Amino acid sequence: MSYEYLQDQAEETDIRNKNDRAWDYVFSGCHVLDQINEFGKCYLKADDLKKYGHREPRLMAKIESKDTVPKVLEKNQLCVLPYETRGNYIIGHFDAFLDVDYSPDHLEIKPTRVDRVYDTLDPYNISKEPSAILSAFNYGILDEIAGNPITGLKLTNFGRESSAEFEYCVNNTCGGAPYRIHVNGSQLEMDGVFESDDCIVNIEAKIGIRDNFLARQLYYPYRLIRNKTEKEILNVFLAYSGGSIFTHTFVIDEPSNYNSFRLIENRRFDFFEEISVSDILDVLKRVRISDDPVGIPFPQADSMQKVLDASELIGRYPGITYDDLAYKMSVTERQGSYYGNACEYLGLTERKRHGGAYHNWLSGTGRDFMSLSSKARIMKIIELVAKHETFNHFLNEYLEQNRPPERKDIIEWLIDNINGMNAEAKTPSRRASTVMSWIDWIIGRCSAD
Repeated sequence: MSYEYLQDQAEETDIRNKNDRAWDYVFSGCHVLDQINEFGKCYLKADDLKKYGHREPRLMAKIESKDTVPKVLEKNQLCVLPYETRGNYIIGHFDAFLDVDYSPDHLEIKPTRVDRVYDTLDPYNISKEPSAILSAFNYGILDEIAGNPITGLKLTNFGRESSAEFEYCVNNTCGGAPYRIHVNGSQLEMDGVFESDDCIVNIEAKIGIRDNFLARQLYYPYRLIRNKTEKEILNVFLAYSGGSIFTHTFVIDEPSNYNSFRLIENRRFDFFEEISVSDILDVLKRVRISDDPVGIPFPQADSMQKVLDASELIGRYPGITYDDLAYKMSVTERQGSYYGNACEYLGLTERKRHGGAYHNWLSGTGRDFMSLSSKARIMKIIELVAKHETFNHFLNEYLEQNRPPERKDIIEWLIDNINGMNAEAKTPSRRASTVMSWIDWIIGRCSAD
């Protein structure tokens, strides 16, 4: 891949750095902190963002998770929300995000085996949010979330729209009184609204899992819907990753309280064929253990789902840097490098240094991996993990003893067998977390034996 290609991609992928610089200019030019210190909040217009930030306001205000908050806002525990009509913003110490949990202990797992009945909708290979929603709709996932309504759900709305007039309160993260925010004609975007005879499902969708998201993405559509109906409204944060759809379903107990989201269920719907313990044992029998790659750190990337997300993004954006990977995954810059390194450790990607940054491409193995079916991808990941002695050892131990390995045993192994593991530092404990989580992920994919 030529470096001219990288330059062509720069405008799209250098979002985090551009936003950081733009917000620095706005804070200086508009004296934002002076207003925050005096009034506890600051009002800005789109024209202010454009004048001082020299950047399109909609791009500056596109903050979808805690890890994509521009640095000057993060440093001062601030966040941005739309206010009044379109093009008006308010900055304050808003408790604006919702955390979501993907750990197996907190997920109800629902295998979803489907036949390919639609030539134009492949639930095993999804790269766009609408495709994730349509797969969930057409293969019955949304009906199940809604409690299998008698009449079935129908798509009733999606896309950009203006809000009605409403007011709400949002908590102050610095402990002060809640803020009251008035909205009248603010722009919102609905990823998908579905309705049955007795309920409405309001969806915010993402490709790749997120540890948290901006609750406004569900709350503003909810307020618009609430004005039109007395039916129960289920607010669903839906994420597609590696052949699975994850759904986090909330109800809102107090319509005028932004922070009254209440989680009622977490589910994982798996779009792949059954995987058994015998399948994993077959991999362990045939795999050949090889040395860990030179120059690539032992992985510190606890979520295998995010490793899969990272590899898909690298395939979609050849030459992407770790910082841009982090932004697109909604993780910190450090985590971007962790997940990029994990992909390379498994042999899915390769990197080259240019202009002071590492750029990442799929390897031959990675390109072949992307062409596999969903089950075959999972089996290939298990093979790529099991070829490394540490993971092979503890995966075998788990299956032999029918229980997860002890953290202390993994730490001792790492200190004894992996170069650079300092017994006095925190490094072995952090790497042990990755070993445990990757093995738990593999075992969690078993649905038989």
